Amino acid sequence: MIKSYLRKFLIVLGFVAASTAVMAQKSISGTVKTAEDGEPLIGATVLIKGTSKGAITDLDGAFTIEANNGDILVISFAGMLSQEISIGSSSTIEVSMEEDVTSLSDVVVTATNQPIRKLETTTAVSIIGKKLLETTRPEGFAEAVQGTPGMYTSQSQGRFRGAIFTRGFPDGSGNGLVYTGILIDGLPSLATTARPPDFAFGFDPNIDRIEVVRGSAATLFGRASAAGVVNIISKVGGDELSGLFRVTHYNENVDSRNGFDYKVEGNLNGPVTKNLYFNVGGFYVDDRGFRDLGYNDRGGQIRANLDYMFDNDKGSIRLFGSYNDMTIQNMIDIPYRLSDNTPLDGWDITDSYWSENLENYTHPTINQAVGIPSGNYQITDRNGNPQNRSFQQANEDGNYARGGNFGLFVNYEVADWLIVSNKFRYQDYDHGTKFNLGVSPFYFGDASDPSAPSNLRVFIDGDGNDQDVMNELRFTIPVEIGSSKHNFNVGSYISRGNYTPETYSWLHQSSADPNNPVFGFFGPPGATPPPFGSIARRGDYQITAYSVFVGDEMKFNGTTTVNVGFRYDEINMDIEGFFNNPNLPTDSETNPADIQREENHSDYSFSLGVNHLLSTNTSVYGNFVSAFRMPDYSAYTPADPASLVENPRIEDNERVTNIELGYRSNFGDLGLDVAGFYTNIDNRLATVYEGAIAVQRPLGTNRIIGGELALTYAPTAVKGLLFRTSYTYQNATFQDFKIAVENADPDGESFGNKFVLEGQDENDEDVYSIDLKGKQIPRVPAHIFNFLASYDKEYFGANAALNYFARRYADPTNLFQQDDIANLNLGVYGKYNVGGGNIKLSVLVKNVINTDKALRFLYVADNDQALARQQAIDAGTASAEDTYYTGIPFLPRRVLVSLAYEF
Repeated sequence: MIKSYLRKFLIVLGFVAASTAVMAQKSISGTVKTAEDGEPLIGATVLIKGTSKGAITDLDGAFTIEANNGDILVISFAGMLSQEISIGSSSTIEVSMEEDVTSLSDVVVTATNQPIRKLETTTAVSIIGKKLLETTRPEGFAEAVQGTPGMYTSQSQGRFRGAIFTRGFPDGSGNGLVYTGILIDGLPSLATTARPPDFAFGFDPNIDRIEVVRGSAATLFGRASAAGVVNIISKVGGDELSGLFRVTHYNENVDSRNGFDYKVEGNLNGPVTKNLYFNVGGFYVDDRGFRDLGYNDRGGQIRANLDYMFDNDKGSIRLFGSYNDMTIQNMIDIPYRLSDNTPLDGWDITDSYWSENLENYTHPTINQAVGIPSGNYQITDRNGNPQNRSFQQANEDGNYARGGNFGLFVNYEVADWLIVSNKFRYQDYDHGTKFNLGVSPFYFGDASDPSAPSNLRVFIDGDGNDQDVMNELRFTIPVEIGSSKHNFNVGSYISRGNYTPETYSWLHQSSADPNNPVFGFFGPPGATPPPFGSIARRGDYQITAYSVFVGDEMKFNGTTTVNVGFRYDEINMDIEGFFNNPNLPTDSETNPADIQREENHSDYSFSLGVNHLLSTNTSVYGNFVSAFRMPDYSAYTPADPASLVENPRIEDNERVTNIELGYRSNFGDLGLDVAGFYTNIDNRLATVYEGAIAVQRPLGTNRIIGGELALTYAPTAVKGLLFRTSYTYQNATFQDFKIAVENADPDGESFGNKFVLEGQDENDEDVYSIDLKGKQIPRVPAHIFNFLASYDKEYFGANAALNYFARRYADPTNLFQQDDIANLNLGVYGKYNVGGGNIKLSVLVKNVINTDKALRFLYVADNDQALARQQAIDAGTASAEDTYYTGIPFLPRRVLVSLAYEF
């Protein structure tokens, strides 16, 4: 009886409580506007804190929501500081939102493949938006991300082959990026990591923003993303027609040829119909360039995309394509004095080894005897037929890319519980790689002196074709379980690449005379034997990559985000190298047979990331990733006919472990972003040179420990003023890592290095290695400092950007420390409103300091050449003052004057 009454009492009590709660609820209406000009914010999110209940503002910035007294509304909008408002007695509220200059409220897609506020991401991410791109005016990938925390970029190649090092990873070889993925709208720019990812892409006004992720991106983007990714995101047309047209004039760094150096670029985007939007743009450039390479950077690019948006935010379809026809001169080395790291007397950083003597070369007996025209050399093509190739044409072609791509992206909400997305792209490019490259790590200035080491150089003359097809299919299942939201992801990626390079090398001597860097010949003074020519690469590579991935993006109580991901990757390589001449007996020493081999590699990656909101503008996060790097075809590319011996199978992939902890917050006008990271790379493959061809070898273990600190300050008292600064420390060192002793004397001075006796060879000669434990990884700076100040008003503005990097070593034995480099850019503009648009005149000076320091030593980063040279200097058989090295200078100063119309 008592239990029956108690049960009834509890039912009545529950009914009363529920009724009271319902009666306590009331309808709250409000408007959300910008604090700066009072414009309504369309699409702002209004959520009851701790629940999934919410509303979206309409065209007038208005919303209505049912809430209880004491509930807290969280109002958020991309690019604005989030706000929390407690519900009191009033039924109406007005919200004025301030711009978030720290970008913590910006929505990013690269970190999780789903839109999420930067504040809530589980890894470090930076956004390079339209305003910053207008300030820096980058010519390529590397320059675009320069100034981003944790990123060191090698600014030496201008518009092509930019090297990128993320958080101390030993990347940036110039022949592809193997730890940092380069994406265009979420798909890799190339299906292979063995090619420069920017060889067929130029920066144009179609770019909306760039998202740079450091950390756990491998499970999202695969085998080239252990360090992170750089994602170039294209514009989508808006509800109104808008556009940009700009003409830029570059100052004349090269006065040996007449001409006007310029770039014309434009973009137009807007609606076609209610749901269909277009975006189209591109550029054309004709520029003698940063340095005198004999011929101009010239050509252009056009890209376009059509985006159809389904009603009720059900998804979108994008059809896109591009065409590129560009020639970019490859800015290689000049001689640098070892004693003070300055160019050889008479050389300027705008000079190069290009010479008309090279283009007019003819051998007085050989060429005449076989009928080779002046300025040509003869090779045997893939089919065994003789072919004359022109030095002049090769120089003029430079590094070219001609071709295009097209693709289709689909993202559609099939049901409340299923979203399907598919990204497809096909691309086909003819390309060439032509340049005159020094191959002597060290040499004397006078190469005509028979007692001095030869200043050896090699002329690279290569052509080829790259075809890529890639597709990513992803299923997303959104589920709510109690107070948690889940986005389960499962999908696959497949790519197939067909690469047919054909490269010839022409070895020669050259003087180090800047006024006459002649195309020299081997032999004593007065002799005229011909240079040596050979086939460096002639191949047909079929590369197929497969991936499957699963993951869950979880959010608990609206405050804690957890991401878990797993990915399996496999690469299959069918490699054919053609060396034989059908007109000669095969399988001989002078005419080896073709080489055919198949190699397969597979591996997996796993990641776990957590982000917890301490308040609406403060969060802490951490992540762990176990990733990998698999060899690409470059690890097995035939560098010579004995490549089956010289390129043994790589049995173990690299294993990469990353751990990161971070904190983000706003303190009034000040934004703070700080992170610490740890990385271990086991069984690292390092790039070394066999002749003029870069190949990869497994050498050991690397460890990286570091941290990033980024500050943003925008004083509300001075509208338009912005300061951004960041400092990165990265201690990137060798651990279990050795290099062979090939040039140094193991019985000589070691300069703090340790020689290790490994055993005896077949001739009973001792074999030594050098233990590099604790040495800093070459080319990777320990300190990176960035600073940006800008002031933007309605009619004028100015900006200054400084990038400084310090404590770099050229070699693994850490004997040759490179000079610190500071790069300062200054800009100013004036703007005048005309009708619905504005005319803008701007001046930007890049590398104001015009540093003449070398950014890179060639041929010493993975061997003992530097130690051998220092031993010779110490023994008095060589002089640092009279020794020169093959160095690549920092990009010289350029002045850009631009006139633009934007509407």
